[in-house]
Amino acid sequence: MICSKSAEGHYVVTLKDLLGDSDFDIVNPDHALFTVTKPMVKRVDIKIGFGRGYVPSERHVMKEKVVDEIIIDTAFSPVRLVNYYVETHV
Repeated sequence: MICSKSAEGHYVVTLKDLLGDSDFDIVNPDHALFTVTKPMVKRVDIKIGFGRGYVPSERHVMKEKVVDEIIIDTAFSPVRLVNYYVETHV
């Protein structure tokens, strides 16, 4: 993703900006990830993986890791759709 903004202010980068035309279904495309506050052009590369459960960042095995790469904890959930009902028992 490459974004640019003039000196007028700041630019809020959302999931829609990063994954706009991808094979992933975005639940909340307007979710803000970070804000660019200076006039600049910035390149952001994101690696997305599949897994199961919670994985702390220290346990990720990355091929070709670079110095300025940020690895975060991940939570993989197999839940795709949930319906629930609240009932009052008398």
